Order: sequence, then structure tokens, then C-alpha cells
Amino acid sequence: MKHVIVAILCLLPLAPPSAVAQRPMKVFILAGQSNMEGKGAVPHLEHLARDSKTKEQFGHLQKGKDWTVRRDVLITYQRNRGPRQEGGLTVGYGSRKNQIGPELGFGHVVGDYLKEKVLIIKCAWGGASLKKDFLPPSEGGPGSHYTRMMEEVRTVLADRGRFPGVRKYTFAGLVWFQGWNDVVGKGNPRYTEQLANFIRDVRKDLKTPDLPVVIGELGQNGTDPGDKHGKFRAQQEAVARVPEFKGTVAYAKTGACVDSRLPELFAVWRRCQGKARREKDEAKKKAAWSEWEGHKEEWERIASDRPYHYYGSGRTFYLMGESFGQAMVELLKKTS
Repeated sequence: MKHVIVAILCLLPLAPPSAVAQRPMKVFILAGQSNMEGKGAVPHLEHLARDSKTKEQFGHLQKGKDWTVRRDVLITYQRNRGPRQEGGLTVGYGSRKNQIGPELGFGHVVGDYLKEKVLIIKCAWGGASLKKDFLPPSEGGPGSHYTRMMEEVRTVLADRGRFPGVRKYTFAGLVWFQGWNDVVGKGNPRYTEQLANFIRDVRKDLKTPDLPVVIGELGQNGTDPGDKHGKFRAQQEAVARVPEFKGTVAYAKTGACVDSRLPELFAVWRRCQGKARREKDEAKKKAAWSEWEGHKEEWERIASDRPYHYYGSGRTFYLMGESFGQAMVELLKKTS
């Protein structure tokens, strides 16, 4: 009987060992300004990965004392300054190597969903607006960052030898996380129209008519955005409701990812700073910070920056990336 089973197995067709590698690699473009660059502090994740209360959600980011590196999810990022950084997905692909952006949570979600290899191309540079820097060609552009984004994509994909075993690729999606420079000052009354045309132009340039697109909410103000930010969020969300984009464009909310303790702690810091500035005597200046001393340790564990950078919270940036990834997976289910 054993010989019969062996004979049958020998007759069965065998999948080539590189079958997964032969599938077209799924390419995702992550574009935007400083918060897509990433301002989340890596040390925050270390605490979350080890704390018994949060380990179940964040523990996969570490293996022992080392950070997990995914070989099925690759990433490449050319920052404004310094050499290109690329390799398997892990921490350190933010604005600086001790920071993360949404790419980390996003990469884990889409990587878990897809069978193919994933490549993330980050095209994010701070202080950029849609009305000028990322202005699409059909709106009177291209703006300098729109051109740079397309050049970056072409540069990376022209040298596929950097991705061993992968011969083909397909554009699988775009995540757009930007808005601060279009909401400050007088704002941008044409943001909805410009972003809709941005999507159309990117799809045209990439020759991918139904490219799935996720729009990340401008969520610095949490779940209570206020009038100005609330109106801007409505401008963003309106793009996902354009009839021609049904089923291919999604709006991912980020406000809920902002820990309510962050604005509370920042208010204490700002109050102490205000008191210290009003004092000329050094001893009184030091005394003005007494209230902050009781909160400093908690702040350093969960925050590292100003509100416009989501307080530099590693937790917030990871969760926002997960939100983008989940929205992208839902689009992939509809379009694949």
C-alpha cells in the first residue's frame, strides 16, 4: 500500500518552489507630507509590545529583544535628506530612524491579507500642500512633489534586481495622508476637486484605471475636530463619495487613534510654559514647571511632539496605519 501511495504522489504535479515569488509583487504607494513621513517615537512601541495590557495587540512587533522584520513586506523610502532606506518592513522608516509612520501598521495588515510579496514605496515630504506641491497635472500642475512622487516610483521599479526572485509587479493601491498645509491659513476651498483630480491623474500616469485609493483623515484634533478641521474633513470625505470612485476609493478615519490623554497632558505643558515665560527670576521659572514634573514621565512614555504631528505618539501612528490597511483590504476585496 505504501508503494502505491508513493507512486500516486510522484504522479501529482508539484508547484514550483518559487511559486509565490513568481506572482506579481503588489506595489503600494504611500504619499503625503510630514505625518506620512512619520513622527511616531519607536520607544513607545517597545513599551506597548512588552506591557501585559497591550502585548496582545503590539507584541508581534518584537521577537525577544529584537524588532520583527517582515521579509514578505518590503519598503523603500527616500527621505529629504540622507541615503535611501529599504529592506524588510520594521520600525525606523519614519522621518528619522527612531520614528515610524503609518507604513508599519499598514504593512502588517496588507501583508497578512495578501499571498503575494508586498512593496511599499513611501513618497512623503514635509510641509507640502495639495494646492501647490502635489498639484495634479489636470489642475494646472504638476507640482514639484507630484513630479517627484512619479519619478520616485519609476526609479524604484526600474531596478527590480533589488527585489530577489520577483520579476513582475502590479500597482495595488495608494494611500494619501496629507492636509495640514491645506487647512491652515485661509484653507483650500477646492481641496475636494483637486484631490479627485489627483486620483484621476495618478491612475492615468500609472495606467491603472481602478487603482484602490485610501484617503487618511486629518485627525489631529481627535474625535472632536472643531469647526475648521471638521469642514476640512468633510472636504476629504467627499472625495470618497464621488460616484465614479464607488468601490475604489475609501476614507479612513484617524481621529479615534488619538489617545485622549495626549491633549490633556499637552495642556498641562503649555500652561506651565506660559507661566515660566512670564517670570524673569530663574527660581520662579523653575517653580512654574512644578505641575509638569508630575506628568513628565507619562508624557515621555506616550508622546514626543506637538499636536500637529499627532503628539509624536508611536501608538497613534501605528493605529492609523492599521486603519489605512484595513480600509485598503476592503477595497482589494471589491476590486480583485
